[in-house]
Amino acid sequence: ITGSCVPDKTKARIGETVVWTATASGGGGEYIYTWTGDDEQSGKTGKSTGVAYATKGSKDGSVRISSGANSIEVTCSEHVRVSEK
Repeated sequence: ITGSCVPDKTKARIGETVVWTATASGGGGEYIYTWTGDDEQSGKTGKSTGVAYATKGSKDGSVRISSGANSIEVTCSEHVRVSEK
């Protein structure tokens, strides 16, 4: 399996939703996505997930992609800088 993930924006304000999207290829073709990034993202599932951050700072994304017996952990290529409202 290979995969990647990106946010739909790299700057956001507190409370603004950032949508993280993962893509995968290889493996068995059916993928399970479990997000493992910063607190607000951790534990979410699905190819895309929306996160509204409650605190400012630099937010990183990561996702575990599973297909059959194979899985990989992917760190998203960009991070999001969250600022005050």
